[in-house]
Amino acid sequence: MSSQSSEFDFDAAIEELTKKYLARRNLASSCDSPPPTHDGPPGSEDLQCCGPVQVSWNQTSRDAEKCPHPVCSAHSGSASSSGILQEMCNVAADQCDGLNEKSDSVSSLADSETGRSVQEPMADSRSFFCTETDVTLPSSPARTLGCRITRAVAHSGGKRRKKKTQIFPHTWSSSPVIGQVYHEMLEIYDKLQKERMYQQHWAAQLQEQERQLNQRESLLLRRQDTLCKIREVEDEVRRRVCELQEQHQQEVRQLKETLKEKVKENKRLKSSFDTIKESNDTMRKQLSDLNEQSKRLEVQWRKEQARLENLQRKYEYSVARKGRENIAPKAQGSKWPKEDKPLMPARPVKAQELPLHGLPGPSTCKLLVQILDWVSDSYLTPAEDPEPKISSAWDCERPTSIQERCSKVLPLLTEQLQVVQMLDRSFHVPLLRFVYWSLRQLDSSPQRGTLTSTLRRLGEEVCRGTALRGPSSDPDGPHRTRPPPFFKSSSLHTRFLSTLILLQTTSQADILAQALDCLHSDVQCEEGRVHFLQYQALPVVLAYLQSSNRGLLSLAVDILMQMNGESWQLSSFMEACSTEDFFRCVSLLLRNPRLEVPVVEKVSILLQKLSKIRKNKRLFEIHGIHLRVQEMHRTADPAHAFLAINLSSILFNLGMMKKTPVSPIPP
Repeated sequence: MSSQSSEFDFDAAIEELTKKYLARRNLASSCDSPPPTHDGPPGSEDLQCCGPVQVSWNQTSRDAEKCPHPVCSAHSGSASSSGILQEMCNVAADQCDGLNEKSDSVSSLADSETGRSVQEPMADSRSFFCTETDVTLPSSPARTLGCRITRAVAHSGGKRRKKKTQIFPHTWSSSPVIGQVYHEMLEIYDKLQKERMYQQHWAAQLQEQERQLNQRESLLLRRQDTLCKIREVEDEVRRRVCELQEQHQQEVRQLKETLKEKVKENKRLKSSFDTIKESNDTMRKQLSDLNEQSKRLEVQWRKEQARLENLQRKYEYSVARKGRENIAPKAQGSKWPKEDKPLMPARPVKAQELPLHGLPGPSTCKLLVQILDWVSDSYLTPAEDPEPKISSAWDCERPTSIQERCSKVLPLLTEQLQVVQMLDRSFHVPLLRFVYWSLRQLDSSPQRGTLTSTLRRLGEEVCRGTALRGPSSDPDGPHRTRPPPFFKSSSLHTRFLSTLILLQTTSQADILAQALDCLHSDVQCEEGRVHFLQYQALPVVLAYLQSSNRGLLSLAVDILMQMNGESWQLSSFMEACSTEDFFRCVSLLLRNPRLEVPVVEKVSILLQKLSKIRKNKRLFEIHGIHLRVQEMHRTADPAHAFLAINLSSILFNLGMMKKTPVSPIPP
């Protein structure tokens, strides 16, 4: 619709311009001068009229090139095109008027009249072309121009309209100026088309930019709406956060109050618990004191009970003895008056004829000795090479009843020692053996605590011996000669057993020192070493390695060193020392910070020999003796060279030193 309306406006403008041009030309020709003469060929007038058109075109194109802006170029292009069309119309009108003046002079008069009538609107038409911004030429300018010229001449008469339609095509095709104008108009048309395409493209770009701006505007509006919503949500969130903070603070205050109450309650509970704990500790301490007191009272009661039994037996024995002593003089006194004989001196009574606590005579003692030997060999002596034996009822009961039997027999054996000491020496060893192994059976038994008084009397009998009265008419006669104590007997076997018994029953330091000195003297000979290994006396001596008495400790170490000397029994003694009990005692001994250097040197000699036995390495490591020896070797005084050599030898034998140690000096 826009293209059709623009073409219609253009046609109307052409027609109007044609009318105005014809009117002006007629007016000018009629007023100024007669029509000019044409010397040249037809169409030369057209060449003169073409000059202003060409100038106007060049000037218009230069004006268009000076304006760089698209809108200005479009406006200048439209103005120049309007001027060109105006000049073209003028040239066409001049040619038509020149041709028509020769044929029809009447039409010029009519045109002059019409020119006066349209002289005033010329300014309006010029102003119209100067303000026109959109000029659209048709696709065929020749056809359109012919039609428009025909329309411009349509106001004349019918004859003139027919003549013009017949003459104009011939003039158009014959005149070279018109052809040039036509080509220029085609060029102008192409430029206008290009300008129009450029304007359309620019309009499309503007529309695209407008569309993008609209999109951005809509997006901006949406974002603004979103921001508004976000602000509303943010305000709501802030309000909610404030409410939550207030609620949280309120809950925190409540929790703090609750916590304070709980803390107060915990403090009360803690104070109550501390009070209860103190009361519990006090009651526990009282209970432990009561338990200890109860144990002491129980032990004391057992001692008193055993003592009472011993006193009862002693009283019965003394009553029976007094009864026998009183009966014998009465019987003799009743017989002497009947005989009229002088008094004869009484035959001295031998010791073998004395009553043995109700026993009839020596035969009973021999029988007792045989029984004691049998019991000692079968049940009391530990077997060196255990072999499977046929079990019996007594064998099944022996592990549970042997200690009870020993505890019952020991008080009777203590009484028998008073009589056996005056008999044959062959009776001493079996009785002492039975007593010794019974004591060894009671070493780890809880029943040993109930035999304290019995053990004390047993030690006294072994240590002091017994004094007996001889049969004399004078009750105040002198006592018989006291026999020597068992541990001072001339028999090595008897002396050795009595010494071991004394070491297990006596607690007096002076007597123990005498017993250890006697034992040290006995083990100097080969027979004493045999008895030491036979009766397994090592545990008895080890008990004194932990003694706080330095004299007893030194004597016990001397006994071990005497057994460590070169003899036939050395390998057996080393085997007896390769036990956990021995290494435990030595470990405790080496931990004593007040241990004297001579004692340490003697113990190191013994450990040096034990370290040569490969299986003893495990015992060294179990009880930590190797670490203690290593520490002693590191801190040893250089002045004690003998001790350092022994310690180095021990570490070398245990594989803790690479340097070959120097062999220790033999003791």
